[in-house]
Amino acid sequence: MEAFFSRMRKPLGGSLALCLLLACLLNACATGATQNTPGCTTLDTQGVVSATLPLPGQPFQALSTFNNQWIFVSVISKNAASNGIAVFQQQDAQICLKRLIPLTGTPMGLTLTQKDDLLLVADYNGIAILDAQQAEQGVQGALLGYVREPGMSSTVRVGISPDEHYAFAATEKEGTLSLLDFQRIRADDFNPDVLLGQLSPGAGLSDLAVALDNRYLYVTVGAQSATATSQSNCATQGSLELLDLQRITQNAAHIVIAKVAAGCDPGRVYLSADNSTAWVTTRGDNKIFAFNTLTLSSAPKNALLASSTVGPVSLGMGIVQNGSLLLVANSNCYAEPHKTQTLSVFDIRKVIQGQPAVLTTVHVGACPREVTVESDDQTVLLTDFNSNALTVINAAKLPIPK
Repeated sequence: MEAFFSRMRKPLGGSLALCLLLACLLNACATGATQNTPGCTTLDTQGVVSATLPLPGQPFQALSTFNNQWIFVSVISKNAASNGIAVFQQQDAQICLKRLIPLTGTPMGLTLTQKDDLLLVADYNGIAILDAQQAEQGVQGALLGYVREPGMSSTVRVGISPDEHYAFAATEKEGTLSLLDFQRIRADDFNPDVLLGQLSPGAGLSDLAVALDNRYLYVTVGAQSATATSQSNCATQGSLELLDLQRITQNAAHIVIAKVAAGCDPGRVYLSADNSTAWVTTRGDNKIFAFNTLTLSSAPKNALLASSTVGPVSLGMGIVQNGSLLLVANSNCYAEPHKTQTLSVFDIRKVIQGQPAVLTTVHVGACPREVTVESDDQTVLLTDFNSNALTVINAAKLPIPK
């Protein structure tokens, strides 16, 4: 397969429209917090919701650097000047919108390298690559370019192996998983064989998660149509699939080593900090599933630990308070796309024990999609897709499991 990489030599920003847009946002009043200098919001440290930050379009995912000083948000907009990556700076109790870097595609899933120096963006047409440090400082040329591959026309998720040997791009419509040589991309080597190959786990490939041991990759497969709102509407159940990355170059035809049923229209897969549990949300039957990852690789039929009912069309997840609480975004994007929704807070121990586990619900914006927990285990970022906002949650104010 022939890889195509278009390297951008000139910045795409600087238009009058972008300047006016940012000027408007920088002076907007965020809710749940106080506004200080233009563009900066002081967080409310007393409430669960610290702030709701306005954005110039629909945010798909937010991602922070390891030092929690910078936040990147993929923003989708029909306005070319506001379609791209919003860059926020965190300092003390303030978050400031610094700039927006336009992209030509539809920015969705994000991932950062270990050193936070490169940002990869699934932009529906492939992968956009940004110099994260230049994006933070506003240096011209932060957008390095795009990797375009055949069969990557609906790229929604992107990932990097912990050892940074491989990059992964998942397409939802085609159901393909592209395997890329990330070391060569990092070294500015964009020859046609940067693409190592493509797998076809199945249509509806909606998410991926890479294990810390560099060996296993988890993917959710089998998304149904946007009208699927209950289990009875699903012709077939979706699945959680386990891929052995050691077989990429040796036995790629048998890289999928385990496959288990994972409800109707699985949306996201999330690994616990120690990688012992894989959590899956389902959009069709409104459930979360917990799988034992060790058992999944050895005896898949016995891997299911527990399941629990969640809110409508559950999507993103995050784990806080030292692994004791699971947060689930109840998006309800299909039936009530513009109505405010909730974030469910689960006691993980009670979920595993099969007991009632919801400790509380947090009211958030419309169509909440992705949950990101910062490295401090205290700050949670939630993208409210149809509210054009980023909600900041203080995990320290959530209930403590008894």
